Amino acid sequence: MSIETDYDRATGLVHEIGAQIVKEQAAGDDTWDSLAVTAIVAGGSVQISGYAYEDGGRPRPARVGSGPLADRFEELCKAMQKPDGDSWKTTLVQIRRASGKLTIDYDYANPLRWKVTPANLATLPEEMRPI
Repeated sequence: MSIETDYDRATGLVHEIGAQIVKEQAAGDDTWDSLAVTAIVAGGSVQISGYAYEDGGRPRPARVGSGPLADRFEELCKAMQKPDGDSWKTTLVQIRRASGKLTIDYDYANPLRWKVTPANLATLPEEMRPI
């Protein structure tokens, strides 16, 4: 499926988002091997949550979610809009510290795909763990 986007702007924003996530996590807790951060962009608001992982350890809440990070996610969503105005609803960013690898996935249909709730708290954070 081809999506016409402001490709250069979107690519730059992905790099900015990755750098901001690492900066925010390092400021609060620098003991992590990988991170998974989700953003839901809808109705003029951005909901950000995430998890930090140590090899072999249990997921723990990541220290992310600042205004600048929310702004970058909102800009990315706009930069990736299709000609009909539709864009992704939620995104999952995974970062591996040792390699510096950033993986990003988007869901254009289900804004709750990666939303952690009491019903999936025991499973979803582990499912989002970067491999």
